[in-house]
Amino acid sequence: MSHSTREIAIEEGLCPPDKIKVLLSGSGQGVDARRFAPANESARFAARAAYGIPADALVVGFLGRMVRDKGLLELARAWRRLSAKEPRLHFLLAGKQDPDDALATAMLAALRSDPRVHYAGHDWDAPRLYAAMDVVALPSYREGFPNVALEAAAMGLPIVASRVPGCTDAVLDGVTGTLVAPRDAGALAGGLESYLANAGLRERHGQAGRSRVLAELRREAIHEAIAAEYRNLMGAAACAYSR
Repeated sequence: MSHSTREIAIEEGLCPPDKIKVLLSGSGQGVDARRFAPANESARFAARAAYGIPADALVVGFLGRMVRDKGLLELARAWRRLSAKEPRLHFLLAGKQDPDDALATAMLAALRSDPRVHYAGHDWDAPRLYAAMDVVALPSYREGFPNVALEAAAMGLPIVASRVPGCTDAVLDGVTGTLVAPRDAGALAGGLESYLANAGLRERHGQAGRSRVLAELRREAIHEAIAAEYRNLMGAAACAYSR
């Protein structure tokens, strides 16, 4: 859970404020910062080779369900704009297709006809995928607390995400990534282009994301906070019972 989704739950009357709590900076499980760590140059080149991507390419990445609600249609439109401008640009995406989402399935098929689009399928060797990327896109219409944003940050990658609850907690706009209006392919393309054109910006925001993960969002810290909360609740219950 994120702080923004907690606020929505309270505003919608789903839960009273004293009955819902977000631990630390949020997230369900945190992120394994040892497994998700910045790739060195050899790992980066090997990951790109595995997916047929040139070593010197600029790579936009996407991981998630292949459905409209993940912003796949806007991402495809943004790709067409960006790829027409930059011949070195490649697109790496991975995720499970939904046979009930015909429009997204058709859009994915159209994308895959482009030789610079690389579909890894339902391949969740996520660190290797991230190792091949320069910037990550998450144009979702809604999120709880997106793991993709945390994993990308842990890998030292900037992310362009929709300005929607959940993403606003996972991405610090202008610090660890860029938030753009949802359902807006032009804004998404602009956010991605700012990173593709500026290696220094990619590095600064990627390093800031990694630092934030280590300080606030490591899995061990989240687990300890959950354990501490249970200890507090059990202690309070024991005191109440002893009365």
